Amino acid sequence: MDARQQQEDELMVLESVYMTEFEAVSREYPNIEVKLTFPTVPEGAQHSVPEEYLFDVSLYAKLSEKYPDELPELSLEGLEEILGRNANDRLLTELRMIAEQNLGMPSIYAVASEMTARLGNVEGRLTGKQMFLQNKLLELKLDDKDIPVEEDEKLIVDGVEIDESLYTDEIELPDSDED
Repeated sequence: MDARQQQEDELMVLESVYMTEFEAVSREYPNIEVKLTFPTVPEGAQHSVPEEYLFDVSLYAKLSEKYPDELPELSLEGLEEILGRNANDRLLTELRMIAEQNLGMPSIYAVASEMTARLGNVEGRLTGKQMFLQNKLLELKLDDKDIPVEEDEKLIVDGVEIDESLYTDEIELPDSDED
């Protein structure tokens, strides 16, 4: 398979895997360039993270005429402005190493996967456990101040109402006709 066909196939894969994150800056061979934009915090968890950690990071990949036999030209946007040049350079170096390890085969998916994994470990970002503990601490502070909190309030997560009824054992299952 020639380089052109491999690049076009990789574009199709990236577009199908990263539907909302994917943007083809240029689809014209040999000047193909893609942009993948990822949030640092997944959509469902954004309510419990301080605003300064809510930002997007974009990965740009320019593919040369000989890619995948040559490395893609990688760049990042959005990380340096928030976390500084060192964090940007460190992540970019790691992403280039992934591309080098995959030299000779399409590598943008592997690079993007590594980037999303690294964004999950951004310095200063709260872990799931830290967010849980922060919420528990907030609940304790509310109890200490005797601020009235409605017991009937329902938490809505991804469109599903969450309340204590979901955790009760009083579930009646229909009898089975099979013996």
